[in-house]
Amino acid sequence: MSLARRGVVVTRPGALAAGLADRIEAAGGRAIRFPAIETEDLPLPDALQRAASYDLVIFVSPTAVDKATRDGRRWPRAAAVGAGTRQALEARGIAPVIAPQGEADSEALLALPELRQVAGQRVLIVRGQGGRALLGESLAARGAWVDYAECYRRTRPRADPTALLAPHCSARRARRGCAPLRFSFPTRGSPPKPSAWACGRSSLPARPTTRCCGGWWHTSRHE
Repeated sequence: MSLARRGVVVTRPGALAAGLADRIEAAGGRAIRFPAIETEDLPLPDALQRAASYDLVIFVSPTAVDKATRDGRRWPRAAAVGAGTRQALEARGIAPVIAPQGEADSEALLALPELRQVAGQRVLIVRGQGGRALLGESLAARGAWVDYAECYRRTRPRADPTALLAPHCSARRARRGCAPLRFSFPTRGSPPKPSAWACGRSSLPARPTTRCCGGWWHTSRHE
């Protein structure tokens, strides 16, 4: 798919935006990095100090890997919700890693044979604050003892998004007028949605020259 002459707003956190931005530019587009979500460190939970006592440690995101594995400790058997998290673990020298192929979510991980027989095992889930309950609840229903290590929280960046469409509006401003663009950036659960686009009209054009994407909401849905 060609993205020639298109600007694409990458809404992933700054540290995770490079890969998508590179793919956009390789397809001929212009990547506009504007994170709609950021992360803040939390004090490391006590459970991480006891990580070696668990039978399995599950990391739900590359961010969880980054926050929890900085001290070079030894880890027991590890699992990841997807390829990106698996690669982050391997980059820290943690291998082999149990991870689904293709899909990257709790459902895909739970479907793997290694996680079907967990009765009596102690499982630690490393995640962000307030992540989905599905993974832990499903493992507990299968007989596992589940603990959580929440080592970061998601935050809403303080930024003014009105400049995002400046190139789009500039050509129209002289002849039609261009009111500021306002975006509503939720912290999790759904993609960013324009709340107003006023370039001489009251509704979104059928073919906007700048599109919002990034996929972060697919990740934060289960992290």
